[in-house]
Amino acid sequence: MKILYTNFHYGDGGGHTTYIVSLARALHGQHTLHVAAPADSRLLRTMADEGIARTLPIAFGSGLPTLPRQLAEQRALIRGATELLVATGAPHPIAFRAGSYSANADTLCALAELGFVYDASHNGGEHPWPSAIDLPAAQIAPLRHRGVIEVPVTLIEEKAGALRNFQICALSAGEMRAALDHALDRHHAAVTIVSHGFELANRAGTRPNAVHVRRFEALCALLAERATELPTMHFADRPELRLGQYDVPLGPDPLRTRWRLGE
Repeated sequence: MKILYTNFHYGDGGGHTTYIVSLARALHGQHTLHVAAPADSRLLRTMADEGIARTLPIAFGSGLPTLPRQLAEQRALIRGATELLVATGAPHPIAFRAGSYSANADTLCALAELGFVYDASHNGGEHPWPSAIDLPAAQIAPLRHRGVIEVPVTLIEEKAGALRNFQICALSAGEMRAALDHALDRHHAAVTIVSHGFELANRAGTRPNAVHVRRFEALCALLAERATELPTMHFADRPELRLGQYDVPLGPDPLRTRWRLGE
């Protein structure tokens, strides 16, 4: 069978890249694989280096660049979505994360005008696109920015300059433990973990993804074990966060990376 995978992410690509690479490795030798992605993406480099798929460098988007970018348009879009939620009986939302982290400075200004308190769209692993908020890629500490409290996604460094977000599909259990230890030892203001429900299933949704389930269970056990030191919170709790710290992502460790690749 001939299979084509496409991915619009430039640069590292975070968990999206990891997921497609894992699929390609599993299917290599059984099918003819083609991968289309931006020329500078980690996905295309990995495919070429491992020789497991024919690479097709294409500068295309996912449709995200066509989303409204002007402040007034974003304000109207978010207001409309908020009104729909409230109409179903939900309380007025106070926190926001953009799909695929596709947010910019106008997004934050619109959120502030509409009464939102928190945003969690800044992801240095996807910066500067689609995560286009005007903050440094390595910014992981919460801060007040453009009228809201920005709570960036926690990152680790896979290698110098390559940032990887704290996500079940992106980090091994060992990397997650190391990231939490690092945050605790250095008194970080917060650790922001992201995930999607579908990450716990295979691509077809027919059975569990054993690796991701093990990681999720390990993370839950670790957080339960350290509930006093690392309490989990919801934005609805309106946590009082220490703002403006200079928190630094966990540095690279080739051994940790090799353990993850070995999974």
